[in-house]
Amino acid sequence: MKKKLTLYVDEGIIEIAKMESLNISQVVEDFLRNFLEIQTTEVIDQKINKLNQQIGALSERKNQLLTLGLSQEKSQGLASKILEELKDIYRKRVENIGFSTLNEDLQWLHTPKNINRCKMIGKTPEEIVIELRKEK
Repeated sequence: MKKKLTLYVDEGIIEIAKMESLNISQVVEDFLRNFLEIQTTEVIDQKINKLNQQIGALSERKNQLLTLGLSQEKSQGLASKILEELKDIYRKRVENIGFSTLNEDLQWLHTPKNINRCKMIGKTPEEIVIELRKEK
């Protein structure tokens, strides 16, 4: 049997919970159940140790990802990886054909494969050409 309860919570927290589609009643109930079911400090210490092990494993994985050069945000990491790939291709292109005009660079970037790369980066081909030509 459930009982109605009135809680006073900051509006900001309520709005965030709504955006995350969280059931505030369920969150409070789960928290209270976990909090009240613990009877001894020994049980608390066991839970803390278990959580610390999980945190350690997650921290180790995060460090591995950062070491591999992955960004903290997947999309940002993917965009920078694609941009570096484009820069490398552009450098090789310039080495092979020599000097190229802005128009030639734009034509090269307007191929279907490069347009998809630009979309993944989140920039227009024109913005990317300017960036690539700066590094020339």
